Amino acid sequence: MNHPQNHTRQTEALTHRDKEFLPCPTVMTEDELIRFLRIPEISGAANHRHVIENLKRKHGLPRIHLCGKTVYLTDSVKQWLQRHVTYGNWRSRLVQWAWTNPSPWPASERR
Repeated sequence: MNHPQNHTRQTEALTHRDKEFLPCPTVMTEDELIRFLRIPEISGAANHRHVIENLKRKHGLPRIHLCGKTVYLTDSVKQWLQRHVTYGNWRSRLVQWAWTNPSPWPASERR
């Protein structure tokens, strides 16, 4: 017997208007992404869409195109956020940078 698959697995997201939790779909529109990332609360930008454009252009925010519209997969956005976590002070950021970037010096010049 065939049972329809449930593709509506949901997580929680904070809404901007009334500060209550509402279900967040697996595939988000740009407005839903803005609420999911809490851009209105953490950004001073007048236009929240500009913040999303910056994240896509300069930081590789993951997205896909469906029917001519840009949409965002919740799981992909969460993974992207995890990859962009920084830890503590400048030393830990320097160590993180050193592990993710190759040395600019030839091996023969390194001690």
